[in-house]
Amino acid sequence: MKTKTQKAYLAGLIDGEGHIGITMAHQQKESEKWSTHSLIVTVSNTHLETLAWTKSLWAGTLVIRKQPKQSVPIGNLRWSSRQAVEVLKDIQPYSRIKAAQIGLALQFSSLIEEREQATKFISEEEWDLREELRLAIRQLNRTDPSLEKIPYPIERDKRICPVCGMSFRRYGTTKGYCSTSCVYKASWQRQKEKKQNERAA
Repeated sequence: MKTKTQKAYLAGLIDGEGHIGITMAHQQKESEKWSTHSLIVTVSNTHLETLAWTKSLWAGTLVIRKQPKQSVPIGNLRWSSRQAVEVLKDIQPYSRIKAAQIGLALQFSSLIEEREQATKFISEEEWDLREELRLAIRQLNRTDPSLEKIPYPIERDKRICPVCGMSFRRYGTTKGYCSTSCVYKASWQRQKEKKQNERAA
């Protein structure tokens, strides 16, 4: 069990040296790539013993890097998904500077099911809500003054089938066609045109 003092210390550490955000993580499944929203919490510091102590209590992934122009290495401790939620719930009562970001991040976590679904299976309304929370946190973090909403993937990946003219989302092995049937029709048409050209020659 972590004490109130330990939780308050981590809250101060993240308030001063940390970052809370919602990122776009890329995943691959069945030859299709999609993006999904992911919650992250990070804290960076040159006092590696403090980060190692924090990791012993809250887990996470600790990466230590030494830049060419820096004499002292810097450590980056990162939490994502459920680990990030656990950290935020522990520090929420004690945070001051990043209290608003924590509130938005925990609201975002409530949207994520216990078993994360592929982006292509969530509704457009849920996508829009996730995007609103992602952009709201970015505004609080002052990460980027020009914030643009990422469109719903089905709209972003929409294609027009050159055979039947139907609108569809690119998927699997049909490449630029809406269905296997249209793939066969296009192949048949190419073979027909090839034979016609051979006869004409």
